[in-house]
Amino acid sequence: MSSIPHTHARSLRWVGILVAALVVGACGNASDTTDAPTATDTPESTFPVTMDTAYGEITLTEKPERIVALTHNFVDILVSLDVQPVVIAGGGPFDAQTFADTYPWLDGLYTGEIDAGLVSAEYAAQSEAIAVWEPDLILGDPWMINEELYKQLSQIAPTYAGLSSSEATLREDHITTLGALVGKTQEAEQVLADIDSRYAAARDRLPGLQGATYNSVHAEESGFRFVEVTEFSRLGMVLADSQTMVEHEVDSNGFTSLENLEQIDGEVLAVGMWSFPGAQQMLEADPRFAELPASVNSAVVYFDSDRTSARMGLIGDAWALEGIVKELEASTLNADQ
Repeated sequence: MSSIPHTHARSLRWVGILVAALVVGACGNASDTTDAPTATDTPESTFPVTMDTAYGEITLTEKPERIVALTHNFVDILVSLDVQPVVIAGGGPFDAQTFADTYPWLDGLYTGEIDAGLVSAEYAAQSEAIAVWEPDLILGDPWMINEELYKQLSQIAPTYAGLSSSEATLREDHITTLGALVGKTQEAEQVLADIDSRYAAARDRLPGLQGATYNSVHAEESGFRFVEVTEFSRLGMVLADSQTMVEHEVDSNGFTSLENLEQIDGEVLAVGMWSFPGAQQMLEADPRFAELPASVNSAVVYFDSDRTSARMGLIGDAWALEGIVKELEASTLNADQ
């Protein structure tokens, strides 16, 4: 097993992926993304290929065969493109069993080995351990690869750390970029089309929620914070005015006190509880929570750590979406349709 407790490892990984998860959730249709990356004067699925990324341009002269994936979302995307990384870190010092337990939606889909030494306990990429695998492409995120580490890793192999060092890269843009880097441009386009089709099919299962208003919040012991976890927009719902038009009184961390629960007035509610597993119990113990429109409509969906993490990939997104849709199908808003 891992050198750190499983529960501790799972809590540590949220430090790095929280912002990325929120941005992934905020994605609209693939066609809605702006400034999507494109290969520089490169015919489809041929090399060399040059891409502009977070820390500058990277160039691959030939199709990579030994890819190091430092987070689970890159494993998910690569597998979706029918590419296997040679080795996986998985977003923390996980051994093979811990990785499998933490990302069950990837079970049986990857062949790469799990190397717990590729990142530190603080989730920083370890250049010496990575070099041992003789990679020809390294995939990570800016929260684990700063500019200094990027320079070290680039001496080993072309290194992709997202498209921005200050903002999380949209999942759709990761797909487009990786498609070009691994010579799978057409496959990437098909994956993006499949995402749209998946959500279209999900909307058909939720006729009573088309046009319904929703809130999305992240809950902590101190209160709640409005966040943009907006798969619900892709499912045909619209953001409640209270999410954006009400001036919320917040503390230094951006949280609104539970005394202001009435501000959550959408017909549907998404509750993020990735960093506070007790959020559901806390909220449902408050009698006012039962009076919220979303509660009355049996339309409250909780996003625990697994569901939040899954949304960062493609296979994981399908896994999470099925559970979300099943819950919303049973809401009173949908039951009468």
